[in-house]
Amino acid sequence: MNTIVFFGVALVLLIVLLRTIKIVPQKQVKIIERLGKYHRTAEAGLNTIVPFLDSVRDTIDLREQITKIEPQPVITRDNVTMEVDAVIYYLIADPVRATYEVQNLKWGLEQLTLSALRNVIGQLDLDHTLASRDTTNSQLRAALDTATQQWGVKVMRIELKNITPPEEIRLTRFSPRTDRRRRGCASRRLKRRRFKWSRRRSARPAVPRSTSSRRNTSMRSARSRPTPTSSCSCPSKQAASWRRSAASKNCCSPRNEVGRVLLDPPRLPGPKGPGLRAIFWGTMRAATASNSLPRLAASLALVAAAAWGLRLTILEGFVYAWPRGFSGDFSALMYEPRWWDGTRIMYGPVFVFERWLVNAWPRIFTVSFFALANIPAVALAFVLSLAAARATRTTAFVAFAAWCCFRWLFYAFSVAANPEILELLFLALAWYAASRAKPTIAWVAVVVAAATKVIPVVFAPLLLLRASRKAIAAAVVTGTLIVATTAAGQHLSFRETVAAILIPTRNAGGGSVSQRSEIWPIPSVYQDVGLNTAIARATGMPDGDPRLPLVQNVADVLTVVVYLWSALVAFRVLRGRHALPEATRLALSYGLFFALMPLATFQTHPHTFVFLLPAWTAIIAMLTDDGDRGRATEFGAAFLLLFVFGGMPSAAVPVDRLLHTRLVTSLVFVDPIWANLGVVLALSAYALRRTREASAVIP
Repeated sequence: MNTIVFFGVALVLLIVLLRTIKIVPQKQVKIIERLGKYHRTAEAGLNTIVPFLDSVRDTIDLREQITKIEPQPVITRDNVTMEVDAVIYYLIADPVRATYEVQNLKWGLEQLTLSALRNVIGQLDLDHTLASRDTTNSQLRAALDTATQQWGVKVMRIELKNITPPEEIRLTRFSPRTDRRRRGCASRRLKRRRFKWSRRRSARPAVPRSTSSRRNTSMRSARSRPTPTSSCSCPSKQAASWRRSAASKNCCSPRNEVGRVLLDPPRLPGPKGPGLRAIFWGTMRAATASNSLPRLAASLALVAAAAWGLRLTILEGFVYAWPRGFSGDFSALMYEPRWWDGTRIMYGPVFVFERWLVNAWPRIFTVSFFALANIPAVALAFVLSLAAARATRTTAFVAFAAWCCFRWLFYAFSVAANPEILELLFLALAWYAASRAKPTIAWVAVVVAAATKVIPVVFAPLLLLRASRKAIAAAVVTGTLIVATTAAGQHLSFRETVAAILIPTRNAGGGSVSQRSEIWPIPSVYQDVGLNTAIARATGMPDGDPRLPLVQNVADVLTVVVYLWSALVAFRVLRGRHALPEATRLALSYGLFFALMPLATFQTHPHTFVFLLPAWTAIIAMLTDDGDRGRATEFGAAFLLLFVFGGMPSAAVPVDRLLHTRLVTSLVFVDPIWANLGVVLALSAYALRRTREASAVIP
């Protein structure tokens, strides 16, 4: 019963946190009111409000909007009533005025348009209304723009679609008799012009022509004669497709010619197109000449790699793991009492909350449920990392292929590594919030990630370099709520809960084991792939070697040195005086700290390397955006090699088969922590080179 009560309290707190976060789409804003009074305007991205005090009054779309005016009767200056409809294109320039200065913006805009339409057309007669639409549109736009300024609306343009005169006027003006009369007038004008031209020509004195001119004239006359196959001297009759079976005597009359074009249009035979072979080789030559053939080959290779990685993710991550129940650390600790009986703190408060769910509804919250919940979490983390890195389509495509081919992603799926994937999601959210200048969201996201496991506190330097009082206060409130809820549910004091979060303990069978005592290099266990175990395996130490404590100390010192070095690099990137844009600064710093996560973890397991996925996204985005192609190629080759060593050992299988080597079983592939360390060092070197060259731009 107490578990259900505590779970209810946790659920209420979760609802409060969800009500605090408001996501505003791009090109939209939300009007936030506090206790019924306007408070602020929430821009696009993630925003926080105070629950039960703040509320969303309205959501305003800042894109250009379109409103249609239905056909309305208007009267012209010459007392002609006709139907006119229009389309208004406008955008909201001031969302606050558009919300509070008018009750119904769209209806008011329509009424203003109708009034302006009647005023403008009432000053014109029928002929001017039909002939001067552009002038009418300009006058209407000016009138509406002046009237809607107090509403915060900018009228971009207004278009008159249809102007429908009365039926009797349309019958009078557009009858067939009127058309024939107009054509007759035009014909008589043409005859008068030809008569005047012939009189002027006959009045000129005769000029003797030379033999060559007579010869040219005769040739032109011969060419103008009708061919024997033609039944008429009309030039348009000389084409074979224009001939008719029944040629009349007056086939060259204008009426017959017009009717012939309308009823029997010409179908002149065109030139034959090139064959398929010519099209193929022409396309290949064009692709080779424009250097698009290598791009096509690279695109096909990426598609094949993404398809192969997606297939492995589905098979290895779910199809093969489902029958064995996604056995791993998560399933053992969550569902086997001999590993953790549910008391005190194991991993972190979020893991405790999940245990409450399992205890309350064991049939719903099974290991398969958490395994399937990892899919949208990883997808959302991928989208957030792309948005934070300002990725283009090319970057997104390459990053998708890299995520699919990364071995430890589908390994994390196969063992249902829910805590690590939740940390990945919240840390990606922190990166996205920092890229959108939302430090409050970034601090809260890192606090929740640290409540899952304590290791995400390594991101503290990045948060402090982009801190604000509001962000720190929100982080403190969030952490206090989480700790208080956990303490009440686990029957611990606040101080004991904080100590248990900092140093987690594993309780089973009435005993308590601190996780600090389990941090020990065990060379024979290949599930431990941390730096301490990797050093012991590289030096060939057995499990009971007396030098193992020294190896642990060396690994700790090396980890601290690498972390301090990375913090200095991040300080130079974020606070240095150089010309790098903000998105590149954050991608360099957050990518570096994502790569630090497997090194800083107490017990590094294979699924811990999923934290490298956002680092690969940041690396790909920066290399794509780098203007120095030589530097991008140099570091791109290094990062590709590290990607293969750290997460794609299957690339060495063909080499082993051809050369009869054992690269796959070598320590370079067995211990991916070495490639992880290489990623940290290479990314640090790349960041220093970018900042050094960008510093020369600023005088």
